[in-house]
Parts: sequence; structure tokens; C-alpha cells
Amino acid sequence: MSEAIDSFPVWVICALSVGAAIAFVCWRQARRGRGGVVNAAPAPQADGREAGDKNRLEEVLQLVKSSDKQLPQFGGDNAEMLTNGIKCFMKERYDKAYEILLPLAEAGNPQAQSILAKLYFAGNGVEKDHAKYVYWLTRAAEQGDRTAKAKLKRLKHS
Repeated sequence: MSEAIDSFPVWVICALSVGAAIAFVCWRQARRGRGGVVNAAPAPQADGREAGDKNRLEEVLQLVKSSDKQLPQFGGDNAEMLTNGIKCFMKERYDKAYEILLPLAEAGNPQAQSILAKLYFAGNGVEKDHAKYVYWLTRAAEQGDRTAKAKLKRLKHS
């Protein structure tokens, strides 16, 4: 048995060991709910939102932080305002989020428009208003927001 192991090149043994370690880490993360198919379909929250909405907002927040090219018509102050508005939304401080995001949405920021649509849809921080939900969703979709386009398409077919 020892002779069989000794005949393998060292790099093969190392590669197998590293592969096993990576597989174990991936398996453990999936078991803890940090990846894999375990999180494939987020459960709706009590207020009707999906957990995926918060994940999407975190992605938008990262985009804002990583590049000012995402907001060419806005200066650094407006990027900071958008970041603060997203943070307020994520912390469920909807009144403050609305106050911060409304001027940005009116100025044409698609991320702010999309979040305002969500506020009007759920009635968080504002009165529930389907017409305003569709209005802000349409404005975001016109600027290339793919999620807004998909939601509008679903609304038309329902």
C-alpha cells in the first residue's frame, strides 16, 4: 500500500488534498445557508417583501460604492445620498428613505426610482398607491432597470 502512494507524484496528492478542502468548505457554507441551492428561493417576509430584495439592494449599494460611473449625471454628494437612502430602506426607516430618495428619483436616478416604487407598492413610509408604484417602476424601466422591466411585464400579463 505504501508503495502505491509513493508512486504518485507529490503534485497529484497536493491537488487532491486542496480539492477535498475546497469541497468541504463549500459543503459547510451551503449547510450554514451561505450559498449553494439552500438559498435558491428566498422566503417572503412578514410584510410581503422577499429576502432577495434586500440582497439586490446590497448589490446596488456595492455598485454605488465601487464606481461613480454608475451615476454620471450625479456628483459624489448624490452618490452618498443614494447610499444613505438605500441604508435607510434596508434598516426599515422608510420615511427617511423616502425623504432622501425622492429628489434623486425625480432627477432620474433609476435605483432611487426602483426603491420608491417598492415603497409605494408596500405602503412603507407612504400611503400604498398602485398608480405611483407603476409610475416609478416605469421610469426606472425606461432607464434600463431590468428588474423594473420584468415587474412591468408581469403586471401587464396579470
